[in-house]
Amino acid sequence: MGSSNSKSNTDTSARYSVPKKTLKSFPWKSLQRRQCSVNASTMTHSPPSSSAPSSPSRTSSTNSEPPSPTARPTECPRNTGGQIRIVIDLARSYHLSTHERSNIRWHTSCQFAPFDDSRLVTCVGVASDVTGRRIDLSSTLYQRDDVVHVWSLDGAKNKCYSVRKRHNDKVPAHCRMLGDGRYICYAESNRLVFRSSSNPKHFFLRDTLFQPGGVFKYCAVSSNDSYAASIVQLKSVYKLYVFSTDFFLPFYGQACHEIYPAFLNDCCNNSSGRDSVECRFTPDADYIAVSSSKGSLFIVRRQNLTLFRGVFPRVDSQGKSIALSGVGAYAFHPLFSHHLVTCCTTAQRLVTYNVNTNVCTLSEPMAEDIGVPDRLSYNSEGTMVAVAGSKSRIAVFYSDTAQVLAILDTNIDCTHCALQIRNPVPGYRPHITDLSFSHDTSHIAGSSDDGLVRVWELPPTMDLQRMCRLAILRQVPAHKVSQLPLPPLLKSYIIGNPH
Repeated sequence: MGSSNSKSNTDTSARYSVPKKTLKSFPWKSLQRRQCSVNASTMTHSPPSSSAPSSPSRTSSTNSEPPSPTARPTECPRNTGGQIRIVIDLARSYHLSTHERSNIRWHTSCQFAPFDDSRLVTCVGVASDVTGRRIDLSSTLYQRDDVVHVWSLDGAKNKCYSVRKRHNDKVPAHCRMLGDGRYICYAESNRLVFRSSSNPKHFFLRDTLFQPGGVFKYCAVSSNDSYAASIVQLKSVYKLYVFSTDFFLPFYGQACHEIYPAFLNDCCNNSSGRDSVECRFTPDADYIAVSSSKGSLFIVRRQNLTLFRGVFPRVDSQGKSIALSGVGAYAFHPLFSHHLVTCCTTAQRLVTYNVNTNVCTLSEPMAEDIGVPDRLSYNSEGTMVAVAGSKSRIAVFYSDTAQVLAILDTNIDCTHCALQIRNPVPGYRPHITDLSFSHDTSHIAGSSDDGLVRVWELPPTMDLQRMCRLAILRQVPAHKVSQLPLPPLLKSYIIGNPH
């Protein structure tokens, strides 16, 4: 895998504009765009329109490459920070009736392309019905497939495409772009697929040698694209595997409860199969973190999968047991090698640990109006942290002080624009499943189990240092920054290398 990068030369306002011409061949009626204001203090926001361009008949998902979205957005006269800019309806890919859709919850994920805010990668798949029970879609095989989209957010400049990937039963829809932005990685049954982010016809497969009956639960790729890690469930046991992406030979495979004994309770209590586990690499790719929805979090060495640090559960200074509040409620600081991890705890606090010393360096109470925090994400510079909670709200903090920059609500509509997001289940508060900052931190995307992806514009926080960094990246591809006549530390800052 090379290290070339695609870089948009448009400014922030132009990046989210779209041309006037409307193409009737846009697939599945899946994109709806509206611009409107959201007051961060009152948490008001606006949603999408009720119509979209017509769609063609179903085609093969593997090689389809539809044209870019073209609907003209409606602009709100109020242009305050925190406004919602785009709403994408991913669930339209399945052509369900309103009644059928009202009974379904969705697995969704989203990610801005590295160094390229003009592209957004999403994945959607059927999760369960409204009561949490699994849905039998065996009579309609195409509905069992997850759908991966690469959206063009700068109008006709780039094209967007979609592919259907084989759905692995019980596995949440999930995909990730590699560090150089050229490939998208996702799991299919007993293999990993690396597909070009610019041309769906170009892809390669990495078949894995898991034991028969193993089920993919999660996969992650290191920021340097050299390693892949996956969690596979074998009955009630979760096993962690690490691979080389060059040869895809498994270096090691180890049961999670053998690495970290506290994880054994998570295995034993997962007879229903509804609990989830995740793994992710540290920024320097030397360590792998594993978390569970039961509240466990531990870090292992990539080279031999031995325990480096058990983070949760732990006992606080008052003797109370605390745990991770959600399976995705943690993230590593992107500019440090591995030793700074920020988490949300069951004590409703935002904490940062130095895992080298096991010392807490920051501990601040969370805003109660976001609910139980279950998803956390850093921006590319490590200056901001976004936390999504059970009340369908997203809080954006400054990472060094935990001061709140904005609180975004997915449910309150913009009364000024009088627009509403169509909700098939009145009163339902969607669960936010994934968060992603744009590279310039001007926007944040959040996907949810109602099948929607919302993109907010954040209040401006630009300083001279960031302006210079982004100006350089607009003119110089990230993989060529090392050739600039600059000090090594400055070059590392420009491309976001950890230290």
